[in-house]
Amino acid sequence: MEKKREPADISFFSRLSTKMILYSLTLFVLLLILVLSSLSLLSTTSKGFLTQAEFLGNTSIQYSIEGLKSQAEDNIKDKSMHSADMLRDFLDDNPGMTIQELENDEHMKRVAIVSVGKTGYTAVHDTKGINHFHVNPALVGSDLHDLAERFPSFWVILEKSLTEDAEGYYDWEDADGNIRQKYMYCAHVRDSDLITCATTYIDEFFGPLNAAEESIRSSVSQSKEQINSSLRTASLFIIVLSILVLIFFLYIISILNKKVVDPINKLRSATEEIQKGDFSVRVDIHTGGEIQELGESFNRTIDALQELDDERLQLDKAKTEFLSITSHELRSPMTPMKAQMQMLLKGYYGKLNQKQKDALDIVLRNTDRLDSIIVDLLEVSRIEAGRLKFRFVKTDLTDTIKRLVEEMKGFMPEKKIQLMLEIGKLPVIEVDPDRVMQVLRNLINNAIKFSPAKSKIHINISSDNKEIFFSVKDTGIGMGLKDVRGVFEPFYQVEHTLSRKVGGTGLGLTICKGIIESQKGRIWAESTLNKGTTFYFTVPLTPVKEIKPLKLMFSGRGVTDQKIMELFRERLGPVGLNEFNDIKEKTELTPESLSGYIDTLVSQGVVSKEESVALKKSITLIFEGAVGEKEGSVKKPNGFEEQMDSFFRD
Repeated sequence: MEKKREPADISFFSRLSTKMILYSLTLFVLLLILVLSSLSLLSTTSKGFLTQAEFLGNTSIQYSIEGLKSQAEDNIKDKSMHSADMLRDFLDDNPGMTIQELENDEHMKRVAIVSVGKTGYTAVHDTKGINHFHVNPALVGSDLHDLAERFPSFWVILEKSLTEDAEGYYDWEDADGNIRQKYMYCAHVRDSDLITCATTYIDEFFGPLNAAEESIRSSVSQSKEQINSSLRTASLFIIVLSILVLIFFLYIISILNKKVVDPINKLRSATEEIQKGDFSVRVDIHTGGEIQELGESFNRTIDALQELDDERLQLDKAKTEFLSITSHELRSPMTPMKAQMQMLLKGYYGKLNQKQKDALDIVLRNTDRLDSIIVDLLEVSRIEAGRLKFRFVKTDLTDTIKRLVEEMKGFMPEKKIQLMLEIGKLPVIEVDPDRVMQVLRNLINNAIKFSPAKSKIHINISSDNKEIFFSVKDTGIGMGLKDVRGVFEPFYQVEHTLSRKVGGTGLGLTICKGIIESQKGRIWAESTLNKGTTFYFTVPLTPVKEIKPLKLMFSGRGVTDQKIMELFRERLGPVGLNEFNDIKEKTELTPESLSGYIDTLVSQGVVSKEESVALKKSITLIFEGAVGEKEGSVKKPNGFEEQMDSFFRD
């Protein structure tokens, strides 16, 4: 009982460890996503708050600028109006002065040209557009109309000032080459043709607000940088922490792999090799504890299996040698026996009556049949021992096939059977034509034997890039499904009266199977009772020159059926026997047909998916011959195998 619990404990631990790793990794990823999301949300909120603060500050500054702008306009307007009043007073005090005298009068200049803001000034021109007073003496006397094309926005204000008071903004290049906006107001001097204009850069009045705006931007920028720095630090910390945690998890996983997963994979791989019939595999597990004990128990079980397999191989070898020696020794006396009987029949030892002749003829015919059986047994023994001889030559089989078909037309001519040959273009390949014709001759021979008189036999040969494909189709008595399954078995006789009449050694198709499969080809039959049979075989384009032994005699189809029946009874109970018999009657017992039947049981809820996997695996093992090689016995899994099956199934 303790041994049965051992794999279950290991399986549970393995599943638990895997789930713990998955759950821990999932929790770690979720926490990482949560922290990063929180940081992202904090960053977005902080940046949004700063952006809002910056927007409010800029809006406040904008409103302040609008107010200062209005005040600056009033200040410049006052300068222009004040200058116009001062000029009016001066003209009133000096009524007789000409314009030239006014331009040269220093007091007049001080009244006409005054500073506005930091860099601005006032200037005086008349209604004709002639400049009379300007901070730049070179412009005194110049005609302002000349500025219309060069400074259109500036001229718009000046042109309007020639007839009325005017004001407005215009762009002007400062001393540093920057384009800045100026404001100008022009006022008429009462009762004269003179006009005084005050102008300066409007932003000269925004100094405090510019400083405040710069301060706000600087503060916001510093705050953003501090937030970004904090976020970078936090992100770096989380990344480093994540890497450390990941390394920790990888370390844990590596430990689990070394202690649990790797040993289990070794056991699984070794099990797969055993399924292939390789009993030399061993597992090397040094983890300590139950898993190491399991590995040691596994190795001991394989040792026992290898001993059984060695015994089986020795028995097979002995059987093959016995068959070969016996066949050879049986044939040795056959030749003189036949010779003596032929001499008796021909009267060398005296005249025989008809009754004696008939008796000797029966003995001679059965001696010939026995000789044929011995020859076939020798051939089978060569196939099983891997000593079947092939003489490979490069040839096109077309002519050889045509000669064989012509030759077979002379077999049982009284039946008047037509041989219909259809042959495609065949490649030149390296092949033993005699062996291929041996198989084809046997199939045509059987087709003629089992076909009714005056019928047709269709022989088709074609090829592709891998193999040459042969088929021999007759319209004879056909076979049932049971006979199709056993037709390649040694000494198998189809249950029909006609088959008993035509006779045969019962080894012809077995030898055909051995010849074709020795070359890695395929041979099979399809048949419908009372409608005819078609035999197929293939010859690969690449020859197999290293001939391996094949198991033909005592191949154990009956043993295989018995094993499957026992498996059904064991897994499904008494109903399994009925199911087995039902399947066997309806279809051929193959891994594919049984797998489809098991899938049907799963869909009907009779067995679970886990049970179906184990059942299919057992069926595969039976067909591959990996277990239960002894004829007439069904090998049941021992305790360890049951544990391993349960372990890997879980």
